Amino acid sequence: MTPLRLTFVALLLAAASPACADECLAYEPAQVTITGLVTMAQGFGPPGFGEDPAHDAKETYARLSLDKPVCVNGGKDLSDEDVAAIKDFQLVSKDGKRFERKLIGPRVAVTGTLFHRVSGGNTEVMVMYTAVAKAP
Repeated sequence: MTPLRLTFVALLLAAASPACADECLAYEPAQVTITGLVTMAQGFGPPGFGEDPAHDAKETYARLSLDKPVCVNGGKDLSDEDVAAIKDFQLVSKDGKRFERKLIGPRVAVTGTLFHRVSGGNTEVMVMYTAVAKAP
């Protein structure tokens, strides 16, 4: 490959990346605010959380979908892995409450902390949310 082609390919890859490293989100304890659409999605629950779909419980969960993927920088915990591009986040309430129906559908801004799925969960990274409001 010629140097000109290599440069062109490198520029294309850089343009396709979701964000620069300094724009990546951070795991807890950092608070983040991300904006997108919330839908109710179907996923797997105990005992295997999708490893044995025939026997695993089916769960409905709130999923925040962003307009474009973002990256997440690894954290201090061993489970807090770098994620190059993620667009969907499972929303988890700190107090175990169900997600408010009136906030399903319109664009919302979700504030909370990120944590990486260890066992269970339906998305690679989840948000323990503390506030949700309609986005402007």
